[in-house]
Amino acid sequence: MFHINAFCVALPISDNSSNLKTTKVRVVDYESKRITPLPSTDHSPEPMSTSKSKQEKKADSVFLGEFKITAYCPCEECSEGYGNNTSTGITAKMGRTIAVDPDVISYGTTVYIEGIGEFVAEDCGGKVKGKHIDIYFESHRETVEFGVKYRRVERR
Repeated sequence: MFHINAFCVALPISDNSSNLKTTKVRVVDYESKRITPLPSTDHSPEPMSTSKSKQEKKADSVFLGEFKITAYCPCEECSEGYGNNTSTGITAKMGRTIAVDPDVISYGTTVYIEGIGEFVAEDCGGKVKGKHIDIYFESHRETVEFGVKYRRVERR
């Protein structure tokens, strides 16, 4: 199985005096659960606000298409023995984690599933291929109740 041990988060920085934009990078190491601090210098400009309004998020969204949406949980039947351990090394969390085909949606990508909410691509599954997303739930009963849905999906 493929595991990602770390990823980088790029934060845009703006210097109001010159209108130049640069990027600082933070590394998230899944194995040690450590986040490296942003590099700092006395002349570094302050980060721009990273919070966006719903309108701004929608404007930045990219429509990915209509996907088959299913659900999984940590039981043997759903997780094939992996429990709540994901392929990226992050512990799956209800309300956040989805399993995707990483050839369609990259790990770490936030997506909005129409009528359901925002999730982060943190896992893959043996049956999750193409335009298919599997949402993580805590119990098998919840996965059965969720069933199968077809929804529009946007990358945020």
